[in-house]
Amino acid sequence: MRTRIAIGMALTLALTGCTQAPAEMAAPTAVMIQSAVVNDAVVADGRVVPVRDVTLKMTQAGTVAEILVAEGATVTAGQALVRLDGRALELRRAQAQAGLDRAQAKYDQLKAGATGEAIAMAEAGLSKAQAVAAKVVASVSAADIASATAQLTEAQLALETMRNPSETDRAVAEAAVQKAQATLTQQRDALSAAKTAAQLTMEQAVQTLTQAQITYSSSKDNWQYVVDNDRDPFATNKKLSDAQKQTYYDAMVRAESAMRVAELQLQNARVAYETAQRAEVSGVAAAEASLRDATTRLDQIINPDAQRIAAAEARVAAAEATLNRLKGASRVAQLDTAKADVAQAQAQFEMTAADPRDVDLAVAAADVVSAQVAVAQAQYDLDQATISAPFAGTVAQLNLNVGDYVTPANPAVVLADMSGWAVETDDLTELDVVHVAVGDAVQVRFDALPDLELAGTVQGIEALGQNRQGDIVYTVRVDIPATDARLHWNMTATIEVTR
Repeated sequence: MRTRIAIGMALTLALTGCTQAPAEMAAPTAVMIQSAVVNDAVVADGRVVPVRDVTLKMTQAGTVAEILVAEGATVTAGQALVRLDGRALELRRAQAQAGLDRAQAKYDQLKAGATGEAIAMAEAGLSKAQAVAAKVVASVSAADIASATAQLTEAQLALETMRNPSETDRAVAEAAVQKAQATLTQQRDALSAAKTAAQLTMEQAVQTLTQAQITYSSSKDNWQYVVDNDRDPFATNKKLSDAQKQTYYDAMVRAESAMRVAELQLQNARVAYETAQRAEVSGVAAAEASLRDATTRLDQIINPDAQRIAAAEARVAAAEATLNRLKGASRVAQLDTAKADVAQAQAQFEMTAADPRDVDLAVAAADVVSAQVAVAQAQYDLDQATISAPFAGTVAQLNLNVGDYVTPANPAVVLADMSGWAVETDDLTELDVVHVAVGDAVQVRFDALPDLELAGTVQGIEALGQNRQGDIVYTVRVDIPATDARLHWNMTATIEVTR
């Protein structure tokens, strides 16, 4: 023989995924367990709750600039509700975009190679060297000797500067390395934290989807039983009315809809996690490239590149040779020096006209990527300055005013979908909960509306019991397919559950 059970419920939770009901709507703390078995049924008091509600918070601190809705207003999914003062964030976004434009311009400039003017200047240098050589061949004058002496002095000064850089140059290069190292550490920590948070959100979405799939499978099995047998799946000898059949069908449709929503949420969470992964890789790579560039610059000062020193030494040698030739060295030596000058100018011309080095392009490309990350972060921060409705519903409570300074710890808006109602309780003891199952039929009566009685269905039973003053109690939720315009949030109700 099947046992008939009636369950009394007191509100403690809002819709799954929400925190709590508004402060002025919250139920008093239960001080005693009121469920009881009466005539083979468990009877207790419950409270009316919306089919869905959520407490929304800002994800960042700031000053409230606009409140776009009023308490009691009906809003659509995605509608903006509250907006912080975003002027500073907009400036940060513009600054980041300017940085990106600058980095992109530098990359494009490097990739394009030397300008026509620079190539023309190098070519002119080559022509000049060739002309000097011709002049050396033709004659030697005091002007030639003075010019050669000046060139030698200049080349010697350049070589000495390269071998013994100033303390100021070294200090600036060391500071750049330290800054690049600090930026790399900050990027690693921040991007890793963002990826971890995205991963946690994705794992939570997986759990939500699993629960929704279980609920849908159960509702679908119940409805298929009704279709196949024209009987109540929980009372096989009971023939169902059309309205009762519709109740089972509606439960299956709702469960399927909840499962589809959970699937979409999981998909979005996966995209966010993959985005965070890519951002971590590109951000750290850009910071590492900046550190390598700064380290290279410092190394060039501390340990000058052998090629550059060799080139500077060659210029000194060439200047010395020129001067020696002009002062009476053999004609052969003079011609050799002139040829060396031409060769040097030729090398300078070829270096100017050559394509940019791959390593220089890689550094510039890394700067572009770093600037793109900065723009994306600034845009994300600006978007997070607005609270939008995650679903269509009614604004049940506003906990802020224009001009208030809010933080992520402050509840801002309570949104509820009052298109339908449910009843919840958290005082069903372990002695009574064993007689209740998901799908049980429920009769609901309301203290404030003695003439109203609605049929419902046990939608869910909390898996984990809570210890309250020595008793283990469980939260149970009852879905009410029908509604009444007189129902309000937190109304008390008497509930009887039958199996």
